[in-house]
Amino acid sequence: MSCPDCFKGAVLDGEPTGSIDSSTGAYFAPGPEGNTSRAVLLFTDIFGLGLKNPKIMADNFAKHLECDVWVPDFFLGKPPVSPDAMKMPDPGQKVSMLRLFWTLLPHLPSLIRQRPSVADHRFIEKLKSEKKYTRLGAVGYCFGGSMCVRFGGSGLLDSIVICHPGNFSQKDLNAISIPCSWACAEEDFTFSPETRANTEKCLKAREGKNNFVDYEFKDYKGTVHGFAARPNLEIPEVKEGFEQAFEQTVNWFNKTIPSEDISVVAVVATLSYLPKDLSCEAYANSERSADSVPRFEISTSSRHEALVEMTFLHQFDAEDSGGSTDTDEGVTIPPLASVAPTIRDLEVTWA
Repeated sequence: MSCPDCFKGAVLDGEPTGSIDSSTGAYFAPGPEGNTSRAVLLFTDIFGLGLKNPKIMADNFAKHLECDVWVPDFFLGKPPVSPDAMKMPDPGQKVSMLRLFWTLLPHLPSLIRQRPSVADHRFIEKLKSEKKYTRLGAVGYCFGGSMCVRFGGSGLLDSIVICHPGNFSQKDLNAISIPCSWACAEEDFTFSPETRANTEKCLKAREGKNNFVDYEFKDYKGTVHGFAARPNLEIPEVKEGFEQAFEQTVNWFNKTIPSEDISVVAVVATLSYLPKDLSCEAYANSERSADSVPRFEISTSSRHEALVEMTFLHQFDAEDSGGSTDTDEGVTIPPLASVAPTIRDLEVTWA
């Protein structure tokens, strides 16, 4: 079931710069050419691609995340509600159940036919197969938020952001097996304060268990259901909520599905930083014990500059370590290119 605010909102300024993919009907906002390390799906509300908002948002996500963004057309060109039916939002407005019934009545057949529980998953499978993306995230709004919850346990995605979702089942919530971020409206007929509290309680109850997943909840004061997808930017609190929810999404994907050319997720060997002409074998057999070999982790300060951060298992002399300190950890080496010749047998695994 949808809520009255599902039919409210405003059209964003600007025009889309992406294109419609001829084979799938999806909107495509390209990231940098050749970047297949990750991609993001944007699941729309019930206005589908009939409203330009999701296209403009996809363009902005592609720019800020530097990756491909796809907006599937799960309604096959026939969204349940046309943009002409959209009413402007009014935070704080109370809508009677009778008004809600008459608002929903003309759209019930289409809403039932396209409910999240029957949404086609073949688009995602096709995308992963043909595009060879390493990681795939999805952000969903309203109807699309419910889809994110459902696909969160499908094994098809690696991370999700759920914005003021529609209804979803307890079974689907319990099945979520990937990191999930929630952007919540202050007033939401569907994702009510009680539902929101229960959702967080269920995820928190997993802490310390094998089925625990990383999660976060952010609440946006002065907003109603739909604010992150169809904001009235003339209302200061709504504008702020829209912008912060966008930033929340970008930050979450950068954290949970980082691009391969931006960061190394894990280093899986006990490796040596060799400021002198020593092999790994000679180093291990030198005055230092094998336990003293430092570990390496790769992080980045920008897209084109990787830093090597050394964490020592034991203290080293500054001269031996090649660093600027002999403390246990926190030694930061200049850009990777300048120290790469001194690193032997560096093995990296991409999560």
